[in-house]
Amino acid sequence: MTDIIKPYIIKASFRGIEFETSADDDEGGRRLVTHEYPNREDWDNEDLGKAAEKGKLDGYITEPDLARKRDELKRAFNQPGAGVLYHPYERRYINVRVSRWNFRASKDELGKFEFSIDYVLEADGASSLQVTNSSGLIADTAQSLRDQAVAAYLDAINAGDMTRDIRQIVDGYMSTAVAWVGQANALSFIASNFDLRGLMAVVGAFDPGTFGELGTALSLVDLVRSLTSVFDERIDQPAETTSGAQQVDIETSPMTKYQPYAFLMQSLRDTADISLPRVAGDAGQIAILNNAAQAIESLVSRTALGELGQAVLDSAYPDRDSAMAARYDFAQRVLNAQSQAANDGQMEIHQMLADMLRYVGEQFATVSDDLQPLDTLSGTVRRTSLSVAYDLYDDPTRALELIDRNGALNGSFLPHEIQYARDSTN
Repeated sequence: MTDIIKPYIIKASFRGIEFETSADDDEGGRRLVTHEYPNREDWDNEDLGKAAEKGKLDGYITEPDLARKRDELKRAFNQPGAGVLYHPYERRYINVRVSRWNFRASKDELGKFEFSIDYVLEADGASSLQVTNSSGLIADTAQSLRDQAVAAYLDAINAGDMTRDIRQIVDGYMSTAVAWVGQANALSFIASNFDLRGLMAVVGAFDPGTFGELGTALSLVDLVRSLTSVFDERIDQPAETTSGAQQVDIETSPMTKYQPYAFLMQSLRDTADISLPRVAGDAGQIAILNNAAQAIESLVSRTALGELGQAVLDSAYPDRDSAMAARYDFAQRVLNAQSQAANDGQMEIHQMLADMLRYVGEQFATVSDDLQPLDTLSGTVRRTSLSVAYDLYDDPTRALELIDRNGALNGSFLPHEIQYARDSTN
C-alpha cells in the first residue's frame, strides 16, 4: 500500500487549509557554547539544552479558486499564536508558529502560486490536543481520511484479476457513482457559479478500465468535494464592503442564512448514502465484483463524511434543536462507517473517524454555554431536550439508549422534558 499512496502524500495543511508540497527542510540540534582558552590546547563544550526545532515547507496551490486559497493561506499564516500543521512526510499533526512566509507567481506557470513558510515547533509541553481550533483539526482529519480512503480503495479495487466482462461492469459502477453525486446536488439544489455539470462530464469521461488508477480515484474524490465548492460559490451570498464586512441587504436572497448550509449537509448525506448493486454469490469473479462495488461506495462515502463533518461545524444554525439534530445524525453516520472499517480491517480509518467524532463533540461543547444544567428532584433526573445535546456527542451509545427510553425517533423529536436520564457522571 505504501507504493500506491506515496505519489499522493504530498499534501499538507495549516489551520485546516490544504496545499501541495514540493520540498521539506527540518532543523534542530543542541545549543552548544564552545569555550576556548588562551595558551591551552583544549576547549570545553557547554550544553545549554535542546535547540528549538525549526522547519521550512515549499508548497503551491492551483486552480480552482486560486485567489480564495491564496487569501485563506495568507490569513492563516498571519494569525497570531500556534496553529496545527499537518506534516505531509511525517504524517502527523504538529503545533507550529509561522515566522515567515513568501508567495511567488510566474507568467510561465499561470494558475499556480508557489510559496514557502518558515516555522518553529511549539515546545514539547504544547501538544495538538490543547488546540481549541476544532474546525481546523477536523479539516486536517478529513484530509487524512481521504488519503487513507484512496489507498484502501486502490488496494481493494486491484485485489483480484478481473475478466473483461467484470471490468465493464465496474466501469458502469464508476459512472453510477458520478451520477449519484450529481443527483445528490440536484435534490438539494444551490444556485452557484461553480460548474458542477462540467466537472461531472470531465470525471465521467474516464478511460474504460482505468478505475484502478490513482488519477481516476482522485477525480472521484474531487467530484465529491466539489459539493462544498458549489456551496462556497453560491450566488446568493451577501455582498461585502471594502472592509470585508457583509452588507446588510434583506433583498439579497429569500433564503435564510441557514438554508444553504442545510442544503449542503443534505447533499453530502445523500452522497454518503451511495448504494451500488450486488450480485448473489461469494466466489470467483462475483466476489471480485462485489468487492469493487464496496470499494467505490466506501471511497465516495468516506469523502462525503469528511466534508459533512466540516459543514456540521461551520453551519449557522437557527436554533439549538437544529444543531443537536445535525450532530446526532453525524454521530450515527460515523458509527456506521467505523463498523464498516472494522469489518474491512482498516483500523487507521476507524481511528480517524473516531477523531472526527471527538472534534465535533468538543466543538459542540465549546458553543453550548446556554444548555440547561441537570435538575435533580426526588431522585429523578429531569432535563430539557436541549440539555441532552451534550450527551448525544459525548457518548452516542448512551444517547441512543436515552432516546429509546423516552420514545423519541431521533434527536430532532426529543420531548421537552426527558425523564429517567442517567446523570452524565455515572
